[in-house]
Amino acid sequence: MTSDEPWSGYYKVETPIWTTAHTTQFAFPGWSYFRHGAGVGHLAKGGTFVSLKSPSSNDFTIVIETMTHNHSVCIRPSLPPFTVEPQNATFQLKGSLPKNTTLTFFSTRLKFQGLDNDDEIFQRKQDIQVVNGQFTLELDIDNVYTVSTTKGQQKNSYPQMNASAPFPFPYNDSFGEQTQTRFPTNFGRLCERARVSPLFFGSVWRLFSL
Repeated sequence: MTSDEPWSGYYKVETPIWTTAHTTQFAFPGWSYFRHGAGVGHLAKGGTFVSLKSPSSNDFTIVIETMTHNHSVCIRPSLPPFTVEPQNATFQLKGSLPKNTTLTFFSTRLKFQGLDNDDEIFQRKQDIQVVNGQFTLELDIDNVYTVSTTKGQQKNSYPQMNASAPFPFPYNDSFGEQTQTRFPTNFGRLCERARVSPLFFGSVWRLFSL
């Protein structure tokens, strides 16, 4: 989320909010990840998946990503070259996981460079039917997918934000209404050393000190 104008109240709900929701709306306190090679791994034609389960193992969630190398450059250290292709991926459920159930299915298609389409972000798709512990997904590149036995997820609405506005120059502040020793409003942190301090002992006036 971008929220860098405290003076105007403007904010923008960005795509990462909803890509995060692919996990946070489908897993809950007490859930745990499966281990690598048994619920966590790589897809045959590129991409990865992780799985989580509830403490009782009655519910589970699988989160899949198919990000291409060009759209993974933020990873540190740099990733070696790899390719990702559209593919059909079949998942086989084992152990105590339910073998015949219906899975909630959400997807996000990422386009980058400000071209993301809200209608393709965190969208609910047709439920997936698991038969004899198996189901298949058609996966495209640069997507995030979640399948889960849990229900009730949604792309929530949020209040209309104020309009964006430039910082109100000229700016002055007596700091008289600021809490002593706290960081003042509308100022960026500077090495964690800036604070509001008394100008005189017992005075209600404050100064901004470093």
